[in-house]
Amino acid sequence: MASVGSVRSNQKTQHCLALLVAGEMSSAAYLDTDENLEALISRIEQKSRKIETLLKQSKPVEALKTALEGSPLKTRDERCKSANWIVVHRAMMAIRDIDGMFNSLDTEYYDILMK
Repeated sequence: MASVGSVRSNQKTQHCLALLVAGEMSSAAYLDTDENLEALISRIEQKSRKIETLLKQSKPVEALKTALEGSPLKTRDERCKSANWIVVHRAMMAIRDIDGMFNSLDTEYYDILMK
């Protein structure tokens, strides 16, 4: 059973993600020519749902790997960047053993985390 704190955290994450997608939080007025932004936002939302499932299964490192995979590194749209960061941050906050997490990650994930 989820604790009250994790339920509130999940609700806050979903609320922030919804505001970002709706454009009601600060965002740049950039248009991405490389990707369809709606498709990108949809992928981030799907990733968010998958991460929540992994976290409920007590698999925080898998959740972080999932959050980092397919990150929109080349997008200039601040909404996409912010929405993806919320998803990555949610997964990172569930990890209790940071050293163990870094030891279990492949080096490709380090680059994504730094970006």
